[in-house]
Amino acid sequence: MLLKEFRDTLFEHLLTFLWKQWTALGVLGTTGSEDNWIIDPEPLLIFSLEMGRYEPRLFDEILGWLWTNGQLVDTTRLRNLLSTSNDLQSLRLIGGSLGYLGHVIPQRKWHGLSSYCLKEFQAVVKNKTSPYPIEPLFKEKNGNPYPLETETPSDAFLDFYLNKRDTEWLRQTPPVPINAQAGLRFFLRSFFGVGARSECILYLLTHEGGHPSEIAPATGFSWLAIRQALEGLLNSGLVQSRMTGSGKRLEYWLSHARWWDFLAYSGQNETQKAKWVDWIAICPALSQTWRSIDGLAQGKESDYMRNSKLQDALEVLHREFIRAGLDLPPLPNLSVPSDAYLKSALGVLTRIFNIPVIAGENK
Repeated sequence: MLLKEFRDTLFEHLLTFLWKQWTALGVLGTTGSEDNWIIDPEPLLIFSLEMGRYEPRLFDEILGWLWTNGQLVDTTRLRNLLSTSNDLQSLRLIGGSLGYLGHVIPQRKWHGLSSYCLKEFQAVVKNKTSPYPIEPLFKEKNGNPYPLETETPSDAFLDFYLNKRDTEWLRQTPPVPINAQAGLRFFLRSFFGVGARSECILYLLTHEGGHPSEIAPATGFSWLAIRQALEGLLNSGLVQSRMTGSGKRLEYWLSHARWWDFLAYSGQNETQKAKWVDWIAICPALSQTWRSIDGLAQGKESDYMRNSKLQDALEVLHREFIRAGLDLPPLPNLSVPSDAYLKSALGVLTRIFNIPVIAGENK
């Protein structure tokens, strides 16, 4: 069956993609990322934990990475992303994971965000007319659930109705590589601190300029937080401002030449500047694409809902990966017959994930 085979191949490529990103961030893996883009840990974390349910080793390696590199994770930004998406599964996985980390290695950093996730989740459970089921955290690659752990299940995950074995063993990963390529975001956070200032500088380093209304959604902070950060940077002289659009719009910018000279002086390779990729847009679209394909392979969606969900995800993936320099075929038209639409949609996904064409017909 075409769709089932495509689902399984897509799954393997998504896992390979995630392993490459985390290996580039210091997790022990078989290969690192050779992609010339800046990795974004917060949206990557949300999507990775979802896919990590099918790959327990990746899930545990990410927890170990958080143990070592938690000081470089922006919990305010992570909360903003969770609040914006309002996705229940993401709340459960982030809340359970951070609560679990807080039990294994007590860190006050995780308590506030884990509590926020639990409060939001409990509000949903409270309004359900039927009991919310406890399910295994991990799944087999075909989607079947692991058996429930009956001995020493983790209370932190049980709070979110997820069943995972409790253990005090957790392997720390090496520190994240601090560099001006894939790890540029961590370089800036190490220098300027975690928060809106680092994100503003990163955005301006990879764009000709920006207005707070543009920078805020691209960085995961509120408009007010971004404006205040930019004003502080403007007062320091590190960032400049100018009027655009016949003097009606204030835009912030910085000297790329001077900043990249500074990054090169700090030991970085100035000849290979990393690319900005909007992972805040792409990671939810990857998640939506995976959920749609997984559900379709199991026959859970009508043709209309299938095509609509796929189109929403494809539009984001298509736009953002084209911005990142990937040459993609045009998107299919929703007005075409359902079978033809699915074939065209799978063709676009095949190009995005570099999946070989699968022979056979969808039955």
